[in-house]
Amino acid sequence: MSLRWVVASVALGIAALACGSGGGLNCTAEFRIFGVEVVDAGGLALPGLNYTVVLSNLGNRIEIDSSVAPAADGWYPLVSDSEGSLLGQAGSLVRFEGTNGTVTARGDFLFVAGVCHVEKVSGADTLVAT
Repeated sequence: MSLRWVVASVALGIAALACGSGGGLNCTAEFRIFGVEVVDAGGLALPGLNYTVVLSNLGNRIEIDSSVAPAADGWYPLVSDSEGSLLGQAGSLVRFEGTNGTVTARGDFLFVAGVCHVEKVSGADTLVAT
């Protein structure tokens, strides 16, 4: 069982617990984490890349606590609900770059700070390193 499956299962379990705000808005208690899978040209996962995630509008490097969402099996964390306050409601560009010295993967993603959780607007689910 992959780490991604475990993280998704835990998130779904937590999502079952809904909390009311008293104002008619019901946000789930889940903690959202978005990431990207990186593969080689043959479609095989590329674990162990040296990578950076940069919030382009601020130039801030985003570092998600590896105990919450470790990079594993070619999956790399991009943004979580913890970064919601850094994202604008109109959207913020997040840039991923990962390399192992031989191949590099790059991708741009658009995230917004939703009312309850961070939401992905655009960007690939999988990047192919070249």
